[in-house]
Amino acid sequence: MPHVSYEKVNEDAMGDDINSAYNFSFSGILDEKVSQRDVFRAVGIPAIQNSLAGYNSTIFAYGQTGSGKTFTITGGPERYEDRGLIPRAISHLFKAMKDDEQKGIAFRTNLAMTC
Repeated sequence: MPHVSYEKVNEDAMGDDINSAYNFSFSGILDEKVSQRDVFRAVGIPAIQNSLAGYNSTIFAYGQTGSGKTFTITGGPERYEDRGLIPRAISHLFKAMKDDEQKGIAFRTNLAMTC
């Protein structure tokens, strides 16, 4: 499991050093060169599988302005392989539902959007 440690040294009002240590553990790290397909495989498919198993799933994009959150979530308009998590998740979800319908499992879908 990837792990990051960060130590911060501050000076208090008296001029004394105050050390603060922070530890962060991650289930995975994707670098800036990862493809949209690989992001979907690492993040989207497990979330969809959990949803289909009856668990709530959330994909939350957080980061600095201009770091690629919107591109990762929605994708690029020019190339099909640049589709983001949302279009890939919708396609995967409906394919999985269709496959399960052939096994006699019924689904009801709802869509709610807030802009």
